[in-house]
Amino acid sequence: MKTVSGKILLGWMAKDEAMKTLLEEAVLDQPLDEAGAIALWESYKAKVAVLGVRDCPAPGSVALNLKEKMAGDRIIKGSRSKGNHNPQRVLKVDPFGLVVHQLQIIEEQAQFYRSVVMSPVERVRVCLPPLPISRQLPYRMEKQ
Repeated sequence: MKTVSGKILLGWMAKDEAMKTLLEEAVLDQPLDEAGAIALWESYKAKVAVLGVRDCPAPGSVALNLKEKMAGDRIIKGSRSKGNHNPQRVLKVDPFGLVVHQLQIIEEQAQFYRSVVMSPVERVRVCLPPLPISRQLPYRMEKQ
């Protein structure tokens, strides 16, 4: 099995999730026994507790640039032409205003996105979904 380099945010994990991660999934320099894993998790849990409770407001939207607006309009029009009327609009949010619940990060994958989001064109291509596939079954009409 291939191992990957990553980060785990133990202090935000529940005890059972942290124990499973530390004892069964993580490849560590020094293997941990159950007591060591509990002590490590408790140390990070205490650091998180000191941070206190924080507000989690809904993020505000940021103005789209012309390329982003055009890409969003294309996606919405494509969806509607295929019978999907759910997409209403495309919002751009500042990711630093989001509350994220991702407790494990794979560094190789993060590096890919780090390089991609630097270019506005690539950012639109990667972050906005492709046009939806038609749900209409293909058919052929024949004259009788």
